Amino acid sequence: MQQAIVISSHYDANSGYPNLVSWTPSAELLAARLAQHGYEIDRLSPGTGIVHRLRQSLREADPQSAVVVYFAGYVLVTDSGDPALLMADDSVTALRLAQLTNKLGASFGRVLLVVDASLGSAPEDVERAALHYGVHSQHSPEATMAALGATACQALNVSILMAVRPWGEEGRRISPFARKFEQGLKELASAEHPTTASDVHAWLGAAEAELGVALAYRAIDPEFVLLAARPVSTHATGVAPMPMVRLGLGTSVHSQPTMSAHGVELVQPAPSASASASPDAAAASYRTLFNWPPSPEARQSSNGEAVGEVHNRDSNGARRSANGTRAETPAPPQQASPSVPPPVSVPPPVSARPPTSAPTPPPSEIRPALPPQAPTAFDSPQSWQPPPTAPMAPSPSDPAREEAALLAEAERVLASGDDNRALTLALQCLERFPQATRGLQIAAGVLVRTQRWQDLANLYEQLIAGHPDAAAVSKLCVAASRLYHTKLGKNARAVSAIERACELQPKNSELQLEAASLHETLSQLQFAENHYRTAISIDPLSERCYRRAAAFFAWSGQPDLAWNATCALSHLTQTDATESERLRAGKREGLLQPNRPLNGTDFAVGLSAAPSDPALAQLLTVMADVIRKLTLPRPKQQSQLLQKYISEDPLKSTATLARAFAWTCRLLQIPPPELYLAEGNELPTLLPVTQPAWLVGKGMGRGLSSMELVFIWARALSRLRPEAHAALYTQGAEQLATFVLASLVATGRAPASAAPSDAVRALQKQCDAGLLTLIGQRLDGFDATNARARVFAFAAQLDVVGNRLGLLASGDPSVAAAMLTRFPVGEIGTREQLADLFKYAMSQPYAELRRELGIALLQ
Repeated sequence: MQQAIVISSHYDANSGYPNLVSWTPSAELLAARLAQHGYEIDRLSPGTGIVHRLRQSLREADPQSAVVVYFAGYVLVTDSGDPALLMADDSVTALRLAQLTNKLGASFGRVLLVVDASLGSAPEDVERAALHYGVHSQHSPEATMAALGATACQALNVSILMAVRPWGEEGRRISPFARKFEQGLKELASAEHPTTASDVHAWLGAAEAELGVALAYRAIDPEFVLLAARPVSTHATGVAPMPMVRLGLGTSVHSQPTMSAHGVELVQPAPSASASASPDAAAASYRTLFNWPPSPEARQSSNGEAVGEVHNRDSNGARRSANGTRAETPAPPQQASPSVPPPVSVPPPVSARPPTSAPTPPPSEIRPALPPQAPTAFDSPQSWQPPPTAPMAPSPSDPAREEAALLAEAERVLASGDDNRALTLALQCLERFPQATRGLQIAAGVLVRTQRWQDLANLYEQLIAGHPDAAAVSKLCVAASRLYHTKLGKNARAVSAIERACELQPKNSELQLEAASLHETLSQLQFAENHYRTAISIDPLSERCYRRAAAFFAWSGQPDLAWNATCALSHLTQTDATESERLRAGKREGLLQPNRPLNGTDFAVGLSAAPSDPALAQLLTVMADVIRKLTLPRPKQQSQLLQKYISEDPLKSTATLARAFAWTCRLLQIPPPELYLAEGNELPTLLPVTQPAWLVGKGMGRGLSSMELVFIWARALSRLRPEAHAALYTQGAEQLATFVLASLVATGRAPASAAPSDAVRALQKQCDAGLLTLIGQRLDGFDATNARARVFAFAAQLDVVGNRLGLLASGDPSVAAAMLTRFPVGEIGTREQLADLFKYAMSQPYAELRRELGIALLQ
């Protein structure tokens, strides 16, 4: 498997602040070149949490793969004297090189770590670190730092190539090192000899003085093979960072689209095809739509080495080796080539508003990242039809061979520079085989280079109308939306296309974010808000969703929603400086001061489990008193139990624990029950006694704020709702389900085997005829076979309702999430409860209730 992790983070040399908006052009250039040599690119963008995302990338890594890891950042010496990389993180996290290389070596089979960095430490600090590690001082601090970094990182199976330049010397958008590295990847590769990391180092070393950088290299044995020996066309379409793109939206933390310097998503090129190649093998790569990434088998040669592909051609199209001699082009290997996703012709719409850290313009100033351009004059789509006589006539009974032949011919004429002929052949192929991915790439690439934007839009529309695969149509709709918006200025068509993509894949949060971004750019704020909420409901634990939503709500003048989203984000990951300031500004000291308690209308919207299963809620409400009597111990035992604990008057007590209890009762409009304190750290529980009485450990009052305590109390007291009483008296959902099944047996609606006989007898003994009749009425329509599942689902809903009431009482999603995680309770896992909590925190009912209670943040 070939893979590259490209990480870009850099500081503006003038301001000294992190650039959190985009990848560096140097990283874009190198990613483009690696992608064209068959590497699967994992992009880690700059900004908050990059170190966390890198760690997650390593946890998900493939220990069998060979990986190039490219860092664009700043190298420095930490306070402890270790060489480190400075990432654009809110806490200015220094990622220690020694730890990084060890993690890389443990996560991947073989690694080349390429560091393209400016020196961020003073010369005297570098000298002290070199002395500590026993590294000889070099002719400059940069050279010493490069040697220090290469020497200090002694990880197994990890080569390191260090390039260190002086601080602030970044006059060009692309660093000289990255440019030279890219040229080396282009010119050193040949069909006869694999390119090793040592070859690239020697190539760079010859121009070290010219580049103005200090280089250091540490090799491993056997040598790291950067590019294996395998040819591929180097025609302009194969090496220029332009329309070789991927129609897809990554969903993993580290799988992000790779962008060229022109803002185009890049993927690895399609393999060369020739008439001598097996048509069946060639057709396999074209008929498998959107197979990304290629399988490991398709990306490895027979000996397991990662396979790269590049070679040069002379003016007549013949391949030349690295020494310039003319050579014959070998046929491609006889194995299924990795399929290549179809192209997206234009970059996604980008709001002029920076996503997190920079000030945001008013809606009237928002403009697309690329202004619409008038399409180049082009004949009507009818001119795309193939000529009457095709250049080849395969047997009509073998469509796979016909498709492979058409694509091979299109590749050949494309390599010769005949764009028009290549376009004609590609369109002919697409007409007969709409799923021919490479045909779409060729056609779109030609149309992009010639700026025939309207014709490209027509091509997308034709494929959208006739393609049978919903996922493929969704990706084509995204491409069409970007094209309409950024190149043609047809915003209504752009909106229509992205909305259809969302309809086709309703569970794709990335599509929702794409739609939100477009609406936001067009100042259609309500539509953007709806899509942000939908994205969060689909992926409620996504850092990306909350970061984007928080920035949007802050920019659009909705501080309460922005603060709630940022609170959720702060629980999931680190926040940047702007987000941290937003959190600080929204924090309140002490308990909230709502202008009224909750009423029945408030509970009807998200704060009651009854709507989830009304029939079961009614049954449990009727049965609550019966279940309470069945589960209470004898009076003498109750009296002995109360003597074990300390009684506390919540209305007179000055203890924070008791005052939080009384405050929560007032909010929920519950008469304060009796309160007893135990010596330990027990969470609040209802005592099994006749009168309402709650027990809590005195230790719960130590170390927790009043806001944290009211979350815990509100979660517990939510069980005093009528539909939840029965669950409050039982020991979990299993016992509650037993009582429901016993009621079915007792009323003749289920066979005797459905419930334990002792539970049925106890229920019949406790209920008179009238109550049994009433219970039976509530059981009309109940299916005994799914009664248990319904009870467990209802119990889970009681858990999430308790969390929501705790959130409302504390008023802070980060506090609620911390308490939920620290003190988990309930029938479902903490992760599921946390997802529901965050979804509710961003919901419209919660926002409206905060406004009605007067606790929402205002401008």
